[in-house]
Amino acid sequence: MRFAFFFGAVLSTALLGGLGLAACSSDSSASSSSSSSGGSSSSSSSSSSSSGGSSSSSSGGSSSSSSGGSSSSSSGSSGACNTLTQLGTSFDLLNTQAAAPTAVGGAVVDGTYVAVSGKVWGSSSAEGSKFGTAGALTLKVTGTTMESITTGATSGVVTRRKGTYSVSGADYTATETCVDPPPDGGLPAPTQAKYDATPTSMTLYLPLGGTNVLAIVYAKQ
Repeated sequence: MRFAFFFGAVLSTALLGGLGLAACSSDSSASSSSSSSGGSSSSSSSSSSSSGGSSSSSSGGSSSSSSGGSSSSSSGSSGACNTLTQLGTSFDLLNTQAAAPTAVGGAVVDGTYVAVSGKVWGSSSAEGSKFGTAGALTLKVTGTTMESITTGATSGVVTRRKGTYSVSGADYTATETCVDPPPDGGLPAPTQAKYDATPTSMTLYLPLGGTNVLAIVYAKQ
């Protein structure tokens, strides 16, 4: 479930939603990705909105902002999917022109994780330039169940999710069974991605189109 529980379909509405992402990349293949239900705001005129519009607040309807992106009491979620506390903070996603590393999989250890860094591999933008800002994301893994809470990077909107995941080799598939507030159009399609897992961290590799791959690192708490 997206380690970023929540990321998929060329980014699906859930990917950027799970990150609470505010995109600012000029990379054409990356910036054409959909904006999220988590209240992202995009500087790219080619971005398409998935539910809340690329320059407006998300389907949660929040008009508040969060400079740190870590508040768990912001408008949006009613707590229907889980009762997790937000432990994370927002962080920048950076571009690199290097090719993405080969994912190797691994055993996913039960526990609580916080998204701590992200990078867009295979970018045509300047090395080290900023792709966007990810909102705060905390997730809990219990067996094949994942729960998460995300806080929009600019909107401060809180979204809670719950679902199941499976792995095979380095392949990762996640299916959401609950999203609060509910997204327009119902639950998103399952997420297909690559992943790495160690006893202390997880990394999810999500295709953005073309050569671009978004890697998000989660630290076990």
